Amino acid sequence: MPNVIIPPQTKDASRDSVDRVKQIMMAGLSRDTLKLVTDELAALAAIKGLFPRNVFLPPEGPTNILYEIVSDPDGQNTLYVSSANKGKETPPHNHATWAVIVGIAGDELNRIYRRADDGSSNDTVDLVLDREHVVRAGSPIALMPDDIHSIHVHSEEATLHLHLYGRRLSDLKDRLQFDLTTRKAKWFPPNPNIR
Repeated sequence: MPNVIIPPQTKDASRDSVDRVKQIMMAGLSRDTLKLVTDELAALAAIKGLFPRNVFLPPEGPTNILYEIVSDPDGQNTLYVSSANKGKETPPHNHATWAVIVGIAGDELNRIYRRADDGSSNDTVDLVLDREHVVRAGSPIALMPDDIHSIHVHSEEATLHLHLYGRRLSDLKDRLQFDLTTRKAKWFPPNPNIR
């Protein structure tokens, strides 16, 4: 897929929003600060025409693509537009950084897990499904670095969502994916479809 030219108004509004997020995060990472970050990102997502579907196209097949919109020079506070097709799924994983996901279009089922083991070993992991949450317009999700979730796109409409991470995805060398069958955890490599 060719490189995408991000509209200047999209970059400008996104940079302004991420700058406000940085001010919010100066209070320290907590679920309360992530709620404020979610509100900020939801306001950005609500601006009509800022993230046009004809620019942020979904990929071919049951996968997703992430378009990097803005990122700090050190890789912190990175905002992506994600578009995923029906059939896109991930194993349970954490991010090893905070994350806020806000829907613009389409539905993405998130299964949120908790570790029932003591977390001392990745060779014997006991995950328990805690709840399910559908990310869509008006129904965002915020995740702490150790929160574990999986995603499942079942809707016919491709998703168009904003993903804001505390660190650039390609820099995450410590996030884990969890195998529910083998009960083991291993490194979760970055998405290969980042533009």
